[in-house]
Amino acid sequence: MSPMRRLIRPATALLLAGGVVLGSASGAPAQAQEMVIPLDSLGVGETTTFFGRTAEVPFTIPVPPGTTPEVLTGTFQLPIDFTGGFVELYSGGNLVASFPLEAENATAGVEIPLDQVEVAGDSASFTLRAVMDVEGEQWCREIPELSLLNGSVLYSGEAATPETVADFLPPILSTLSIYVPSDPSQPVQQAALELATSLESVYRASDVDIQILDLPGNRMEPGLPGGSLERQIVFSGTGEPGIELVNGGEESAFLRINGEDGQVGDQARLLADPILNLTSDNQVTASGFPTQTHTFRETATLNELGYSALTAEGVGQPAVYLTLERARFQLFVESADLTLTGAYTPLGEERGGEITVTVGGNVVDRFPADDSGEIDRDITIPGNQLGRYTDIAVAYRTTGDVSCGTTQPVALTIDGESSITVTETNAPSQAGFQVFPEGLLPTVDVAMSGGTASDLSRAASILTGVQSLSNAPLQPRIVSWDEAVGSSNPTVFIDADGNRMGEIPRHLAMTDTTLTPMTRSGGGGGAIGEPGSEDVDSARQLTMSEDLSAGSLQAVWDAGNARMILAASSNQNPVQLDRLLDWLGEDAARWAGLQGDVLVQAGDRAPMEFQVETQEPRQLIDRINLMIAIAVGAVIVIVAIVAPLIAIRRFRR
Repeated sequence: MSPMRRLIRPATALLLAGGVVLGSASGAPAQAQEMVIPLDSLGVGETTTFFGRTAEVPFTIPVPPGTTPEVLTGTFQLPIDFTGGFVELYSGGNLVASFPLEAENATAGVEIPLDQVEVAGDSASFTLRAVMDVEGEQWCREIPELSLLNGSVLYSGEAATPETVADFLPPILSTLSIYVPSDPSQPVQQAALELATSLESVYRASDVDIQILDLPGNRMEPGLPGGSLERQIVFSGTGEPGIELVNGGEESAFLRINGEDGQVGDQARLLADPILNLTSDNQVTASGFPTQTHTFRETATLNELGYSALTAEGVGQPAVYLTLERARFQLFVESADLTLTGAYTPLGEERGGEITVTVGGNVVDRFPADDSGEIDRDITIPGNQLGRYTDIAVAYRTTGDVSCGTTQPVALTIDGESSITVTETNAPSQAGFQVFPEGLLPTVDVAMSGGTASDLSRAASILTGVQSLSNAPLQPRIVSWDEAVGSSNPTVFIDADGNRMGEIPRHLAMTDTTLTPMTRSGGGGGAIGEPGSEDVDSARQLTMSEDLSAGSLQAVWDAGNARMILAASSNQNPVQLDRLLDWLGEDAARWAGLQGDVLVQAGDRAPMEFQVETQEPRQLIDRINLMIAIAVGAVIVIVAIVAPLIAIRRFRR
């Protein structure tokens, strides 16, 4: 459940709790015309950092029609050696308000009025400028950081109900429910998955909850209406292709997508296309909408990657930060060459300085500052140091007598024409879940052993989870199981009962009472090896004294077909697989935090992740044996080659 869904509750419950009054999200008439939404659910992020003693940060927040942003609340956390300061609010270039930061224990609560901020369309933009007061005459902090924590926005008014197809998708969406027939056709299956992944990409920053459900009783409408920030879409699977808004202007409004052939995909693609804003009617038919395909690139400048104004100024150590997203380049990256150009303030004879470049916290280049004040460096980053997102920092450190208020600050600028060029390889440099999302780009086949609405829901849960890792669009394609087994395309396999998992490479085999982790053969040319063949004489197993219910999600490099596989299965216990997928969907950080090869839900225990190694560290095998045995209350026979359990980090970009 997303943070927004947890906070938008009926007003009566919050009144009893003495909290903030919110509008109803149950579909009933609202008892109070206010709602509070955390900044994280508005796409701003959990924490906003102001770098430097004086810093400006722009904000853009969505505004649902019928509502007005009234107040931004939160807590500013100050560095320990700063006593307070003030914050200014600007809108449209004009100063709207100014108020002091009154710090106590290095924190200051704020309530920033937003009622005078300009609203354009479905969003409001403003800038906060913060200035901190340093304590005493001490030396200035190199890079002081002021952080806005636990921010939320209070909206007045009631979100308008949609009256046209163009109005159906609101700027803030908490839940999207997609309904399909119990036995959906292949075109409907593919259209539903395309719709789920494309809207996950559109609302990615706000952590929307997207689910695919059976139509209740094979009716053509949802069972219950959604709330004001929830939407429902029904695939009828019949009739002429088209989209119609049903019950427009009412709280029970929903969208129905008709059609049973390939044209149903056009209707789904319209909902994620900018041209949707032109559909000023409650019925529309779309045609000729191509699938959205991700384009890989070999090289890009920082400007092309969206970076501008890469300038920092400070007394001690100004620094410029940027983040490299691996999925924006080639499918599998062997290395990246960073051509870095820029300038810095030359120093006098009494001071010295050094420029350092760090990648992922590791210094990869350093050179002394000289009289030229110019930066022109070529840096190579190995592929195994390039994570899904890689932080790069360029810092200018100076020496000599430095003091607050008297020392002339120095500046550091990185040119936007600095470039990154990658070298492609034919296999991933990393393993398991770390290879996603690009391991499933640009087109991912989806094979389901059952093909039911339940399997479709599981596929959507996995694909939207992977899509949450990047804006690079996934393009799902429904194929038969037999076609997928021998394909060279990246594939998501859904085998809820586990009856056909033996047909594909895997890291973990499961029966009613036995878990058999596979070995992994070594890969060549820097590639991660694929699972080794099963060998009953050498494969170690974990055998239970009683039946064990387990579900798993496995990320496998299929070297024979040169592709990534993401396989979801169970040992005849689909409920366990559903529990695992539900657990992943409860917190977007869980998908981002996966680092291993296999995620297992065993019995009533919390899901566990492990990583398969290409070497056999016996002590680690014994350790993982003991940990799994304790988790499932089983008798150990011996476990195959696995690495230590990896703690699932809660991390979100």
